[in-house]
Amino acid sequence: MINENKLKQSNSILVVGDCFYESTVVSSKLFESLKYDIDFIPKIYDSYGGAAVGVSMLLAQIGKTVYIKTYLGNDKTSLVFKKKLRKKRINTKGIMHFDGQTPRCINITCKGSRKIFLDQTKVPNNIPSELLVINWFKKSNSKYLYMTCPPWAKNIAYLAKKNDIFIVTDIQADFDEKYHNDFILCSNIVLLSANIIGINKAKNIMEKLYRKYKIKTIATIGINGCYAIGINGHEIIYFPQQNKVKNPNYSGLGAGDAFGAGLISAISENKSLYQAINRGQIFAENMLKTDYYRLNIKNLNINNYR
Repeated sequence: MINENKLKQSNSILVVGDCFYESTVVSSKLFESLKYDIDFIPKIYDSYGGAAVGVSMLLAQIGKTVYIKTYLGNDKTSLVFKKKLRKKRINTKGIMHFDGQTPRCINITCKGSRKIFLDQTKVPNNIPSELLVINWFKKSNSKYLYMTCPPWAKNIAYLAKKNDIFIVTDIQADFDEKYHNDFILCSNIVLLSANIIGINKAKNIMEKLYRKYKIKTIATIGINGCYAIGINGHEIIYFPQQNKVKNPNYSGLGAGDAFGAGLISAISENKSLYQAINRGQIFAENMLKTDYYRLNIKNLNINNYR
């Protein structure tokens, strides 16, 4: 069991999760009439998606050394993808490749936002070898891991716990206890999205996880604060929104990633969980409207986060 009081400050953080190439389009009917052929769809912009990318880029922006592990295809997109990550000073040597196209996600913005994933089933569930994972840990010299829950990452969670690495597990989708159980049992902190599963359901899950496993759990509500359990025993504590003044440049996109980046960056500096949650909320409230993976540095004293 990790003694959280003895964790040392670290400038390097491990990030694990699925990534994808994301195209944002405005015409749902046109997209579907062309049978999901993204090459012929008028797009607003292309970007790179997935919490692993978002958290990595935000951590790199505040000066953290980031080591990312994900699966990409062996196509040209993966080369551009890795080049973009390296440009942000993110270490990509942990990236694995499979035979096929890098997964794609179509974000349709008209009449309500929705996402359609393409090529996602092609991502292998091949579990990285223990030797490969342990060497990745050693090269990073980090004791902090932020991860989502792809099937291929279960042994990474287990090995991280075995090697006394502090784990923040981000459950991005609807909660499935049977599927997520292996990740939860290895975690120090679990993140839920109350925006996705609803506040009441999130609270029920938080109480259940704490009662069964004594897991500290945080349920985020975008910029509207968050709930946390495990700080003061089984009590669920509400953390209100930090900035009461509406930010005209705020974008709801990436708020969850920003919260996660703020949280684990503070934990890696041995801040208290109160301080880590507060930083996560400040980061979530300062995402730029024009750039998915950038914080509005003008609103932050960035020297406080290095």
